[in-house]
Amino acid sequence: MNTLERALALRKSAHLRSKEPMRVFLNRLREPRRILGLVERSRIHPATKLEARRLFLVSVSAAFEAYWREFVRINVDKHQVPVSTISHLKRASFSLGDVQRIIGKKLTLGELIASSYSFQGTDAVNAALSEILQVKLFTEFGEAEFTIREVPRKNRSKKRPLASALIRGRQILKGTCPAIERCFVIRHETVHNTGTIFRVRDRETRLMENAAWQFNAFLGMHLESRFQEIWGRR
Repeated sequence: MNTLERALALRKSAHLRSKEPMRVFLNRLREPRRILGLVERSRIHPATKLEARRLFLVSVSAAFEAYWREFVRINVDKHQVPVSTISHLKRASFSLGDVQRIIGKKLTLGELIASSYSFQGTDAVNAALSEILQVKLFTEFGEAEFTIREVPRKNRSKKRPLASALIRGRQILKGTCPAIERCFVIRHETVHNTGTIFRVRDRETRLMENAAWQFNAFLGMHLESRFQEIWGRR
């Protein structure tokens, strides 16, 4: 499937889109998580639970990809980036017939760029966004800092100060990338091979899902400002 075909196929899932990429990620996992919960609480054969966990991780991988595809689409269209600004992108090429279909279907630049890249894993996200923005993404993100503050409860004692913690991008990458890459390895084995090699524990599925959420949340926050900084001044 080429870029244009992929963009048109994604158009068919427009009802699943959201103005917030994280909402797309969470929505994609709502029902798979519910099904896995039912399986985990049942008294069925352990082999069935193992299969359910592997299939849930296939959904986590799909949600991860959907997040980044929507993230790129939304931000490229949001900033109304001129074609001259991204002339360095060589990933997609179109014939005159393709151009006619693009114009006829009113495909946006964001849809075409988002459909030109793979987001199957953290390395793929790094490569894609580094090329689109012309930055060394993981190197740059590794130096970023985030302050996490406790949200106060109404009945909280005012004598106790609110908790806060400083976390750096390199800590996030170190804590999430291995789990996400393992998730995609399991996804590939499950989809393309026998699907029975990995004996995933319940705790592992939750760790991988959480790693995907953290990676998307923190790197997404960083990139939101970088899109504005880079393309806002061009």
